[in-house]
Amino acid sequence: MNRLEKEDERKAIYVKYGYVCQNCGSSVFRKGTPQLAHLIAEGKEYRSIYGDEIIDHPLNRKPTCSLYCNDRMNIGGNPGKCKELVKEITEAMDGRC
Repeated sequence: MNRLEKEDERKAIYVKYGYVCQNCGSSVFRKGTPQLAHLIAEGKEYRSIYGDEIIDHPLNRKPTCSLYCNDRMNIGGNPGKCKELVKEITEAMDGRC
């Protein structure tokens, strides 16, 4: 995916959620530069467990307004939530939803 495609994907995620922080409900512009939080973090550990397709999938990213809210979105320490999200992403990739 080239840089423009990545930017289009980022914009589509912001638009999908109405530019609203998915942690606190504020505008993503409330504290400056909007961010996309990875629900399952994008570090080496999680990439080796779940793979790049899961970590980089749009369903694994949600808009946030700050680093504080970004940190609150992390579900990596909750195996049950990770399993649910991986199932949702896998079904989306298979075209089942």
